[in-house]
Amino acid sequence: MMACTGRFVSSDNKTAKVGLPEALIGLLPGAGGTQRLPRLVGLMAASAVLLQGKQLSASEAHAMGIFHGAVPSAQLIIEAKKWIKANPKAKQPWDMDRGLSFLAEPLILHRVIKCLQVQMQWLAKKVSEIIQLCVI
Repeated sequence: MMACTGRFVSSDNKTAKVGLPEALIGLLPGAGGTQRLPRLVGLMAASAVLLQGKQLSASEAHAMGIFHGAVPSAQLIIEAKKWIKANPKAKQPWDMDRGLSFLAEPLILHRVIKCLQVQMQWLAKKVSEIIQLCVI
């Protein structure tokens, strides 16, 4: 879904969840999730979804910038077609030729490292809790 140039979600489906559930069992997300989500919403916003498996409602995901629109189910195709007509040359961050050059900025690199340290501490704590449950 994140590979699409235009992304829309149904606003009237209150049970819909958006996330990368493989993170809940300790796996790094596949299918481009680790590359596309941070480029869509930024590394800090993406970290909880990527590393903790946080599940988002459709409105949260739209507000975060994962979707271009949140519309009623009956309007999904209509709105998507309107968006395509209005954005014939649309590109996504991974379509650009910028690569990972943004990591070369010292402040951003420092924030990335700090964010990963915090997330790894959380993950280590959770793994330790699981091991303790299995041993007892």
